Amino acid sequence: MTQIKKSEMDYRLSKMMVDYLHSSGVINKRDRDKAINRLLKVYEPIIGMLEAEHGK
Repeated sequence: MTQIKKSEMDYRLSKMMVDYLHSSGVINKRDRDKAINRLLKVYEPIIGMLEAEHGK
């Protein structure tokens, strides 16, 4: 369960950083969308696998 929470927090923190970069004008909307899609590709399988292991 701790691994699930850590992966979820890592994803949320990374997404917040991407959103901040977008809102401050460092990256554009297209780059923001690409970055979020990359994050989802990394963290969704990890969280799904860990939830399956723990019967959630």
